[in-house]
Amino acid sequence: MLVYRLGRWHDLKMAGRLVVPLLVVLVLCGGASVTNAFTTLPSTPFYAVSTARGRQASRVVLKAAAPLLDKWQVLKDGSVKGTVSNHPVFDDGFVVTTSKLRKSSSKLFDEGITVVTESGSKYQLGSPSASQRKALEREARTAADGESKKQKARLQMKEKLGFVPKVSYDLTGKSILNGKYLLAGNPMRSTSGKSQIWSAYKSNDGETPTGNRLTIKVSPYEEAMIRENKNYNRIARGLLGKKPMFITKLDFYKELSDSGSGFDGFSALVLEAGSRDLKSLLAQHRPGQGFSGRAMRDLAAAAGQCIEAVHSSGMIWTDLKTENFVIVDETTDFDSMQDSDGLKGIKAIDLESAMPIRSNPVDYSPEACPPEFARAFLDGEGEEFVLEKSYDLWSLGMMLYELSTGRAYFEGKTPLVITRTLRQEDFDPDVSAVQDDKLRDLISQCMQLAPPKRPNIALFLLHPYFITTGVGPFSF
Repeated sequence: MLVYRLGRWHDLKMAGRLVVPLLVVLVLCGGASVTNAFTTLPSTPFYAVSTARGRQASRVVLKAAAPLLDKWQVLKDGSVKGTVSNHPVFDDGFVVTTSKLRKSSSKLFDEGITVVTESGSKYQLGSPSASQRKALEREARTAADGESKKQKARLQMKEKLGFVPKVSYDLTGKSILNGKYLLAGNPMRSTSGKSQIWSAYKSNDGETPTGNRLTIKVSPYEEAMIRENKNYNRIARGLLGKKPMFITKLDFYKELSDSGSGFDGFSALVLEAGSRDLKSLLAQHRPGQGFSGRAMRDLAAAAGQCIEAVHSSGMIWTDLKTENFVIVDETTDFDSMQDSDGLKGIKAIDLESAMPIRSNPVDYSPEACPPEFARAFLDGEGEEFVLEKSYDLWSLGMMLYELSTGRAYFEGKTPLVITRTLRQEDFDPDVSAVQDDKLRDLISQCMQLAPPKRPNIALFLLHPYFITTGVGPFSF
C-alpha cells in the first residue's frame, strides 16, 4: 500500500484526506510528537511505501523535483490549475488547483519555472494550456513593444542631440548578456531547426547600438553549439594568412545567464553578418533563371574554396547548400546587378553539422546528401555511415545545379521522396538543364554515382570551367 506524506495542510485539504491517521506521522518521524512531525518534515517531497507482505518497516523515497503541472492555467484569484505528476498525494494525471501563489511568483509564469504557493508548496510549470500560452505570448509582445518604444524614444533623443548617427536599427527591446548585444528584427529558424538566428548590435550602455550589424545564433542544444564553435576555430586556424571563406566568429557563450531575455541557459554564437543568403537571392532576383557568366563563376569558385578550407581542416561539411552561403558586401545593389559584373563577398555559414573525416554524421540535409548515404539511411545504417570527402563534392554539384538553373534539383519534393529517389537503382542525374557546356561537365563530374569517380577539391578548382576563362580561383 502507499502511505502518503502529510506535508503541507493545503495538500491534505485538497485531497480530502483530513482524516488520515496521525499514526502515519509518528511512523515517519520515529515516534516524535504530532507537533514535531509537522515541523521536522523535509521540504523535499517524499512518500513512504510499505509492501503487501505484512507490516514491515516503511522505506522513504526522496523526490528531488517539485510536482509538475502540465496544461496549467493561471486563475483570477492567483492560483494555478493543471494536471499534476510526481505529486506526493495525487496520482499522475489528477487535475488540481493550488492555493494562491506568493507575490514573488506571481510575475514569473513561464514554462520550466518553479512557483511557490502562500502555504509554501512548490510546483514546476510544464507545458501551459492553449489559452494560457496565448496569454503568455500576448504579454511577451506587449512587454517587448513597451520596452522597444522606450528604447527607440531614448535612441531618438540621442540622435537629436547628435550623440549617435540617425540609422534605422529595428530594435526589439530584447538583449542578451545584460544589454551587451541588442536584438533587432525578427528571428529566423536555422535549417536544422535547433537554433534561432537574430540580427543584433553591440552596445556599451545597454541602450545605444554601436558598430556594424551582427548575427547571433542562440540555441538550447549546448552540445551542437560547442561543436560548431570548435569547428569555426578549426577552420580559422587552417586559414591563417589566407582569405577567410567562412564568416568570422566573434565570440561564443556556452551558457547565457540572462533571466529576463528568454534565453537563460542557452548557448550563443556571435558572428559576422551577411546581407542575404543565396537561396533568398535566387528566389527574389533569379526566379527560375539562375546565374551565369562571371557571377556564376564567382559563386562556384567561392563554394569550392569553402570546401577546400573544410577538407584541409580535416572535416566533412555535410551541409553544403544555397541557404548556407551569404553575401557580406552590404553595398551590392541586387536589383541592378548584372551577371557580367561578378559577385563578391561570398562567405559560408553554419558548421553545426561538420564532422571529422571518416567519422559518422550527426544529421543530414536530403537535398545535399549523396546516393550512398541515402541507401545507408533507409537501411537503418545512417548513424554508422563513414563520411568521406566525396560526400561534399556531390553536395557541391547539387548546389551548382540550383545556382545555374534557378531551381533545386529536387524542387518541390519532400525529404522522404528525395531520399527514396536517391536510393533507386535506376537513378541517373540529369544535368542537361545547365546551359554552359563546361559548367555542365563540372557538375556532372561532381554528381557521379560512384564516390571514387568524383573529383577531389583540387581537381575541381583546376577544371577548364575556371582556368580557361581568366576568372575564378586562377587567372592567367
